[in-house]
This record gives sequence, structure tokens and C-alpha cells, in this order.
Amino acid sequence: MVIQLNKEVNFNSDENHFVVGIDDGSSHVGLAIVQKCLTKNKVVFKGTLEQRQDVKHLMDVRRGYRKYKRNHKRYRQARFNNRSSSKRKDRLAPSIRQKKDAILRVLYQLNKWINIRDYYLEDVAIDIRAMTDEYKPYR
Repeated sequence: MVIQLNKEVNFNSDENHFVVGIDDGSSHVGLAIVQKCLTKNKVVFKGTLEQRQDVKHLMDVRRGYRKYKRNHKRYRQARFNNRSSSKRKDRLAPSIRQKKDAILRVLYQLNKWINIRDYYLEDVAIDIRAMTDEYKPYR
């Protein structure tokens, strides 16, 4: 991927610094790099990152292969409740971990080209029911 800047950006000034805004979503992630200046902020880069949607399906397929292999062996000892990785504290599901790692990978690449000082993450919890016309909150 090649990014061509159409504006001149001053990288060496001490009063100017760069910040990244991240709008996290389930299928699309918005990124913007803003140059904070004394007079006016300038958008240097903006883009969207499309997240993978097939990780859960691939994990289900893998689980099916594992079950098939285990069930078609002779004299296999019964096993249950032996997955220490899924019982770990602060564990993330593989699909969620992949989405967060993809965002971090892009930020590390951008940080190689531009010295980014701050990161802002927009994290919004939306109640979908409240957006419908029939929804009446309890009072």
C-alpha cells in the first residue's frame, strides 16, 4: 500500500504533534491522523480498515475436525474440562483478539512513518432497542 500526501506536512516542529483517532466497529474501523497545530488542526491521513468476518467460522470448522478425529479413534480415554487456556483469567476470544491485533498492526505501521504522540479511541455502547419507535423505557 502506498500513501501519497497532497499537502506539505511539517514533521520537525516542536509545537506540532500528531494524534490518531480510532473509531472501533465490528466490521469496519475508522482511522484518522491529525496534525495538532497552534492555529488549526490538519487531517493528514484518514481511512477505514475492514475487519475479517470469517474467524468464528474457521474456529468452528477446526473444532469439527478435532471432534471427528477424537470420536473415530479406538480406546480413547474420556476427556473433559481440560482446556486451561479457555479458563484463563482476562482471556479474549480468538475472533476478538484478531480484530484488536489487526488495529494494532496498522497503528505500528503508521507509527514507523509518523511519530504519533497520542491515541484516542471512540468506544460507544449503543442500545439498539432505544432506536426503535416502539421502545418505551421503564419509569
